[in-house]
Amino acid sequence: MNFLSIGCRRVLLYIILIVFSFLFSFPFYQMVIGSFKDNAEIFTTKLTLLPKRFMLDNYKYLFNSLPFIRNLFNSLFVSTITTALNIFFCSLAGFTFAKHTFPGRNFLFSTLLITMMLPGQVTLVPLFILMRRLNWINTYYPLIIPGAASAFGIFLMRQYSLNSIPDDLIDAAKIDGCSEFNIYTKIALPIIKPALTVLGLLTFVGSWNNFLWPLIVINDFKMYTVPLALSILRTSSGAGELIQYGSVFGGATLATFPILIMFLIFQKQFISGILSGALKS
Repeated sequence: MNFLSIGCRRVLLYIILIVFSFLFSFPFYQMVIGSFKDNAEIFTTKLTLLPKRFMLDNYKYLFNSLPFIRNLFNSLFVSTITTALNIFFCSLAGFTFAKHTFPGRNFLFSTLLITMMLPGQVTLVPLFILMRRLNWINTYYPLIIPGAASAFGIFLMRQYSLNSIPDDLIDAAKIDGCSEFNIYTKIALPIIKPALTVLGLLTFVGSWNNFLWPLIVINDFKMYTVPLALSILRTSSGAGELIQYGSVFGGATLATFPILIMFLIFQKQFISGILSGALKS
């Protein structure tokens, strides 16, 4: 009886998971399918799982109206460089806060935590003035440099390093003559790899979806990232011309696939990092 009850509960759990997976994936499916429909079929009250005719006109309109390949490259370049810099600086700072004692360490870390309480909108105006004085408007620099490190990333790396890297291992490396940077690269980084994956994915997704800050510092269409490019599809139509929502769906589909592919590649490390962080005492 116990075996049957366990089997029934497992079957029920699988059914619930399948239902919720369908509910969460259905909007994404509708977005992909909607990119092959015209406006009339998109706004019909009758639910259709497949379009009457697969149309590539929406994608042609997307690439003819916008330099969308360049926009995809901009987002990919900015997100990749920002993620790499964030992983390096946040892990280095987090490891230093966790495993090194120096004057003012607690004060600096407390100040860092306080900055996490400030809304990002508070810094938009002074940050924009700084970017303008540096002549960085309409360049990649304002999209990358301000996000090269984050208080949350340093906090995450500090907490993970504090619980994961044994002090005895660091002491043994110092006795063997290992330099501080070699301790960081050869000992710390392999141990905190799951946390690095979590930080990398969160940073990449955040940079890829960032809209407000690029809207402020970028005015050139060729420098637009994907969120900005998709936003102007609503204003690119001529007078009296309907908005091509199929093209909007097409752009959103193309913008979603890089994030989906990254998660599929690093999902094991991501889940491992989340679980190991949750299980730390």
